[in-house]
Amino acid sequence: MKHLKFTYVDATTGVSVAAEPAMNGTKFPAVPGLAFAWARESAYPTPVPEFFGTCPDASPTQVDGVLGVFSQSDWDQMQADEMRARPDPESKRIAALWQAAHEYEYAQVSGSAIGLLAIGVLQGLPKCLAVQGWIKSIWTAYYERKSGTSADTDFSFAGACPHSIPELMVELGL
Repeated sequence: MKHLKFTYVDATTGVSVAAEPAMNGTKFPAVPGLAFAWARESAYPTPVPEFFGTCPDASPTQVDGVLGVFSQSDWDQMQADEMRARPDPESKRIAALWQAAHEYEYAQVSGSAIGLLAIGVLQGLPKCLAVQGWIKSIWTAYYERKSGTSADTDFSFAGACPHSIPELMVELGL
């Protein structure tokens, strides 16, 4: 059995996507008995995806799309390295939660407005305090979800920011 690293080829021309983009869809290279085993997902997205698989010893491997033929021990080591390089599901869940909370807040209150908000909060101004409470509700939900098992990335429960940046500027006398 041969242990291969390969990539897609153009479905019509058979030319490897490592040489040129596929214009007619993609398929695996024409290696008789090629059996896909795993992909290098830790490097995605990439214009030249890397797949790993096996084929019978008698199969020719000098074809477009085959990137290498490896010993089983080297192939097994590449697979072990790949599995270690992939983020674990818990890290992915937490990153998705953080990104969703950040995007929800930032879509309504930009980073430049945070400075204004901080000044108003220190002065105890009601509209600034209301916006601070709104932001706090988003991040409290994030930390609650993070500490549990929730993958809910919907922060719309917080509704719209209670006051606009121009309203905060007026409250601050700017």
